[in-house]
Amino acid sequence: MEKENFEFKNYIFQKGFEKVDETNFVYKVSNDYEVNLYIEQGDYIIPVSPDLEFRKEIPKNEKQAEKEFAVISEVLKISLNK
Repeated sequence: MEKENFEFKNYIFQKGFEKVDETNFVYKVSNDYEVNLYIEQGDYIIPVSPDLEFRKEIPKNEKQAEKEFAVISEVLKISLNK
């Protein structure tokens, strides 16, 4: 069974996201392209375009997080591994 104490913020830091404030994080793909991630009411949100966002409940374990971030990487055509 997966660990019950999965820390989502630590997970996204390992992926290369940097903390802006308590609920906002940014991943610098290049000097002119960033991916933003927001935490709101138990969900994490990644805007994909002005009218589209990826919104999911914060994963409860690393296996679930890996699956979701693989989809995000594929959709955005970026590698979320620093």
